[in-house]
Amino acid sequence: MAASNLKKCSVKTGRAADKSSLCSTDMIFKRFGLIKKPRGKALKIFLKGAGGSGIAGTAFDAILIDKGPRVDLSDPADIRRNRKRIRFVEIKTTSRYGIGSDFNRYFFSVSQNQFDAGAKLGGRYLFFFINLRTGKHLRLTKAQLDKRIKSKTTSYSIQI
Repeated sequence: MAASNLKKCSVKTGRAADKSSLCSTDMIFKRFGLIKKPRGKALKIFLKGAGGSGIAGTAFDAILIDKGPRVDLSDPADIRRNRKRIRFVEIKTTSRYGIGSDFNRYFFSVSQNQFDAGAKLGGRYLFFFINLRTGKHLRLTKAQLDKRIKSKTTSYSIQI
């Protein structure tokens, strides 16, 4: 994906910003070969087959399947057979200028569910940090991310 395409998506304002998000998401999925995660009952079947029981459905944004034969995500047996090739991906984006390719000292929000999923799934859970303005990206497992965290502040999302 060319940085200019990313720029077109990320610099829109106002109502167009809502479309910007979709545009960016579609481009991110295409660039990295990501698959949209299933929804509803299909998500429960996927999580069970992929070894993600106990993982919150909100703990990841996408699926990445390592090279090899196609995996039928509607077939629990095929998911189980290929579970070692299936990675859960959480996408974190920014469109700020002045961020280095290593994303050093930049603040991203990560939920406890995402940390828990990363701990449970190990190398099968990836955080993708992407700068929509520059196209720079970084893929880290939770273990790799833990080594790079400079500070961590607890925050709670509540529903009333």
